Amino acid sequence: MASVDWKPWPSQYLAGAKFYPGASVRYEYFLGTDVSRWRSSIQRACTAGDGFHALYLGEEQGYLTGDDLAGAAGFINSPLTDDLRTLKGFDEQIYAKAVQHLWGVLNHTRRSLLTLSQLDAWQKITEMESGASEWLEKRARLPRSHEDIGA
Repeated sequence: MASVDWKPWPSQYLAGAKFYPGASVRYEYFLGTDVSRWRSSIQRACTAGDGFHALYLGEEQGYLTGDDLAGAAGFINSPLTDDLRTLKGFDEQIYAKAVQHLWGVLNHTRRSLLTLSQLDAWQKITEMESGASEWLEKRARLPRSHEDIGA
């Protein structure tokens, strides 16, 4: 996979369509049928010089499946995912493992990783036992695949 030289972001995470800690980041999501508005937003973002922009063009809005969770790191294109791929023993299920870890912290069965650096915390998460996507699939009652949705 080709490496991208990402510019450092002023925020650490996106939740509920807002960036935290608060920074001047404009977030927009466009459904694939709205390509002209998406292209217009890209043009505006490239020429405005007014900070950071996160512009997404989705092919479709659909249901989350177990297969999506199992391979999430394979299709999430981000600076964080690029860093995670360099971890020793990197696991494609790292995002499902992160959800499982947070579930455990909230239910007092796992310890917080708050005292670790971000990459050290992710290293601990990638070292977690396998099966996180299956666990999350059962816990959230997700279909295994997109083919199972219509069945």
